[in-house]
Amino acid sequence: MGTAIAIPAVPGPIARNVEDCALFMKAICNPDLWKFDGPPLPFNEKEYEDKTPLKVGYFLTDGWFEPCAAAKRAVRETICSLTNSGHICVPFDLPTSGWETYGLLVAINGADGNLCQYVDALEGEEMIESYQTLRKAANLPNFLRPLVQRLLDKRRAHLIGLTRSGGTTVHEYFQRCAELISMRDKWTKAINDAGLDVIIHPALPTPALPHGISGDFTGAFSYTFVANMLLWPAGVVPVTTVRENEQHYRYEDIPSNQRDKMADLAATVMRGSKGLPINVAIMAPAFCDETCLKAMREVQKIAKFEEEPKAYKNIAN
Repeated sequence: MGTAIAIPAVPGPIARNVEDCALFMKAICNPDLWKFDGPPLPFNEKEYEDKTPLKVGYFLTDGWFEPCAAAKRAVRETICSLTNSGHICVPFDLPTSGWETYGLLVAINGADGNLCQYVDALEGEEMIESYQTLRKAANLPNFLRPLVQRLLDKRRAHLIGLTRSGGTTVHEYFQRCAELISMRDKWTKAINDAGLDVIIHPALPTPALPHGISGDFTGAFSYTFVANMLLWPAGVVPVTTVRENEQHYRYEDIPSNQRDKMADLAATVMRGSKGLPINVAIMAPAFCDETCLKAMREVQKIAKFEEEPKAYKNIAN
């Protein structure tokens, strides 16, 4: 996809533990790969093994999609444990809200209009059912969009207004790219001004989704896209599971501008979620992969997450 130049998809390992992730990085940060297209950046073992306490920033919500109680607790407990282990943890004020960052992602990825790049990539294959909602929104006639925006809730209306059938102009696309550069500058300045090594935040606002609803629930992934947009290294670590009294997503617990269909879907996700794993996400500034891994290893060590996900086991049975 052409938009991958602006916001690249980033491959990475799914591993049993952080040490395996580090082993993967050591393998690919190899001089032999530099002869082809790998950047000449050797793995910094000294940084990875450094025992200096970390300065950690954290936030509980991006303002776009309020995390469930278990996700917030996961961040709070992680920060408390890190503080007790001698690390410095401070709140991090987001330089851009989730409304801006997720909206910018949608505007750039949807700049071609009508999901053209997705359809072209299928080379005639039928699009899977989960994408039909997105396709209908992308194909909505432009003359109907203002009316539909008035009828929809605030979040979906916001997203409908960011794309157009037939695509945006080159000038508009360039403006979005300029906004992306500005966003990166703001986040880099914010983390540098605060003197932070890493930032910890919810990985997702809910636990794992039931099969088949992801196409209607893409707005919930605003937390996972931030690192892609910033070009920062990031990873997630499981730290806890959903408790019996946390299997809810109530309107009274979230901002009024989020009480909508996406919130209803979040409530569906939370029902019967007891025992599902909850992760925290850790991201570090560009090219600080070893620092990110070091922080992930520290979180893994203090979380001691060894519980077998009973909810998955029940589903399998």
